[in-house]
Amino acid sequence: MRKSIAIALKKKLLQMYLLFFYTLFSISTFGQEANLDTLLKSLKVQESDTSKVRILNDLAWEYRKIKPEKAIAFANEAKKLSDSLNYIEGSLTSLNRLAVVFLYRKETEKAKEIYLDILAQEQLRKNDYGIGRALNQLGIIFSREGDLKKSIDYTKRAEEKFEVLGKERIVAITSNNIASLYRKLGDYDNAMKYFLKNLKIVEKSGNKKRLAETYLNISVFYIDLKDYSKALEYLNECQFIYIKINDLYELSKVYKNLGVVFYRMQNYDESLKYYNLSLKLKKQLGLEEKDPGSYNNLGTLHHKKGNYELALDNYKKSLRIKKSSKVFNNIGHVYYLKGDFYKAIKHYKNALALASKTNQKFEKMNALNSLSNAYSGLKKYNLAVDYNYKYLTLRDSLESDYRKAIFIKSKSEEEKKKLELLEKDKKITEINFDKQRIESNRKSIIIYSLIFGLILVSLLFFAIYRGNKQKQSAQIAEKNRQIEQQKVEELLKNQELKSINAMMVGQEEERKRIARDLHDRLGSMLSMVKVHFKSVEDNLDKIKSSNKTLYKKANQLLDEACEEVRKISHDIDTGVLTQFGLVAALEDLTDLLKQSNQIDVEFIVYGFKERLDLNLEIAIYRIVQELVSNILKYAKSSEITIQMIKSEEMLNVMVEDDGIGFDISKSNNGMGLRNITSRVDSFNGDINIDSTINKGTTVSVDIPLNND
Repeated sequence: MRKSIAIALKKKLLQMYLLFFYTLFSISTFGQEANLDTLLKSLKVQESDTSKVRILNDLAWEYRKIKPEKAIAFANEAKKLSDSLNYIEGSLTSLNRLAVVFLYRKETEKAKEIYLDILAQEQLRKNDYGIGRALNQLGIIFSREGDLKKSIDYTKRAEEKFEVLGKERIVAITSNNIASLYRKLGDYDNAMKYFLKNLKIVEKSGNKKRLAETYLNISVFYIDLKDYSKALEYLNECQFIYIKINDLYELSKVYKNLGVVFYRMQNYDESLKYYNLSLKLKKQLGLEEKDPGSYNNLGTLHHKKGNYELALDNYKKSLRIKKSSKVFNNIGHVYYLKGDFYKAIKHYKNALALASKTNQKFEKMNALNSLSNAYSGLKKYNLAVDYNYKYLTLRDSLESDYRKAIFIKSKSEEEKKKLELLEKDKKITEINFDKQRIESNRKSIIIYSLIFGLILVSLLFFAIYRGNKQKQSAQIAEKNRQIEQQKVEELLKNQELKSINAMMVGQEEERKRIARDLHDRLGSMLSMVKVHFKSVEDNLDKIKSSNKTLYKKANQLLDEACEEVRKISHDIDTGVLTQFGLVAALEDLTDLLKQSNQIDVEFIVYGFKERLDLNLEIAIYRIVQELVSNILKYAKSSEITIQMIKSEEMLNVMVEDDGIGFDISKSNNGMGLRNITSRVDSFNGDINIDSTINKGTTVSVDIPLNND
């Protein structure tokens, strides 16, 4: 019995001792890191009361960066205990701890919802400190969402509450946050004003961690101003402090900014060193997978140094963490430099899709320009021109938006200055009535100056407007002149096509006449000669032996001449084409090519239920002949495919080979291609030639069949 009482007494004394030590420890380490071991030991022996709530909330705070899941568990336990004890202060603090952890995990919507709830409760309690704390955190959330003006408004309201309460330490934090927001907005005057306010308070307090945070923010400010020596000075101070207090998380941020500074100074080796140090620390803290920016920057560094494989490796790591159109573009650039245009195009298209989805107009513009360059590298100029047109259109749109924004900004600043002047005049008038006359004269001068300025601006706008109108008139006149010139060129082209068509018809008629003459006249004459030779044959016995040999030779030559005349007549007259039509003629051509055993030929035909106009059939046959001839002469191919498809409105003829291909830009002026193009143009058709070196050539001809 006594033993159990003694044990209970010892336990109670130990509990009181730890509680006293924890309280003393908390006071002595105000503004410094808490001793986690002490907190955890105190938690084990603490009863379920308000003191335990405070310990749980402090543990949640200490674990917020290093082990977020533990922080959430402690905060939820504190909230549950607070609610059971009806301890509002502890409940609100635990909500604050949860929201802070969600902010570290970038779950801003959850954090915002909690802080709005806290703000409403604190306003009901009329607790200025709680209101200020909630306003400040909401300011942080709006900053992360990109609403910087709203963020400044909430943070300033928070600072006012803390100044009234005399919370200089917190005022230093809010001043630092406001300065950073103004820096992001490009308002460097206000940014420096709040940075100096923060620095003055922090130096006075002697808080090394807060001092390092201030130095870090000022260094970023100087990076923006491109004063890199000043930025390095402040970053080195930060580095020294964070190493001393062993804050690895903040130190990783310092290393990352050092990497940025050395990158801007084009000292890529130093930049690479600090980026690697930053990632090493984040890996140590388990935050490596939350920093896609560092991997992208490392990729950019290796890219600059020409280490393309390392660049690709880091870019891909960045993408695995977060999809980014900028990173897709960077990967595309690497493949472009390596000459792998197909892979470059794939990543540029990914960048374009993501930029379009997220409305990132500048990244979209970069992707369009890069696609144009890549397709140009593949010699696919139609696609290159198409993407270049889209790029130029978007670029012009962005430039227009920028000019409008600058105009609106200048007008806004002008109005702001006017209001500031009026407010200043009003205050001066209230303070010193005796200066009213002087101030009145000054106002008059300002007003007259403004009026004079407005008149000058109006005249300037009028002059610009008039100049633009004259320019537009000149452009319209030039456009009309170009249209007239195009009409003349179109008439000349039509006349040329008519001439070509007439020439083709004349050529075919002349071929038929020559064939008939060969067959009817020269063929008949040779036949008569053959008859006479036959009559001589009857008296061969009377001819000497030597003359018999000459006679046989002459008779053989005469037979060969007759056969040759027949063949020439047949070939010139294009007999199969004239008698049986285009399909039969091309089948005959295909059979002839196959008989050579030198090349495989496939002829595919569809939709030919009736014959075409003879002139069109002749033109198509000559086009196919020309293309096949070119393939046999130059392509070194083993296969030819001839495809002819007819619909009610269109005739498509396609000739494809698997030969060595050719550069279209260097071969489009050849006589053969010009003849083919002329024949196609004479029937208002279109021709498309697609050729890739060592991969063959495809020629496609489309001719409309519903022309009058």
